[in-house]
Amino acid sequence: MEATDFLVDSIDDRGLVLGRNGQADIAVGSIFTEIQKIYANEPHEIIYSISLRLIEVYWYRRVIEVVPGGHTAALRLGGKGLNELQDALSKRNKFEYIKLVGSVHGS
Repeated sequence: MEATDFLVDSIDDRGLVLGRNGQADIAVGSIFTEIQKIYANEPHEIIYSISLRLIEVYWYRRVIEVVPGGHTAALRLGGKGLNELQDALSKRNKFEYIKLVGSVHGS
């Protein structure tokens, strides 16, 4: 399976995870297994092991089956790790970024 990443900006009031996809397309059914903290050009630090499945993708006011590489989207995720993601977002400083890392479903 191809590795994928999604840079997280926030979680909205509906529980959707808002952010930007890396280079690989991410299909519904893909599973994120890590939350990483990125600080400038330092090595990425794994801060939580998780199991969050991509359930729905909201992209330009439409529901689609794949987050296109390099695009922003809102993700509905299910499984273990949403509380950890919220914790990581609340504790980051202005020089840190939070990223979900996992495997692309069907690759």
